[in-house]
Amino acid sequence: MKKLPLLTLFFALFIGTILCSNLAYTSSIPSNINTFSTNIYGIESPTPETEVWVCRGKYATKYHLNNNCQGLNRCKSIIEKISKESAAQDDYCSPCGYCAKYKSSLCK
Repeated sequence: MKKLPLLTLFFALFIGTILCSNLAYTSSIPSNINTFSTNIYGIESPTPETEVWVCRGKYATKYHLNNNCQGLNRCKSIIEKISKESAAQDDYCSPCGYCAKYKSSLCK
């Protein structure tokens, strides 16, 4: 009869140790480091402040915030990750309606 509470206590301590070690790891990363993030599905997401994805097709004019955006599904050309400055110079001024809906235009 006493084994069940002891086993429960063991699992509670084990789970608590894992949670605390993960919390200590994530809080030790400096906030001023620019990190390239990849989410759990393996989709690359460039740092939103500096890079965007564009389709190099003949009629493409939009920029995208990730390479798996549904707005890039129709692209029959090369999909390329470039800086925002390069995108503005190449006339990719308009934000995508799916992934960058509330972002402002890159061209003034």
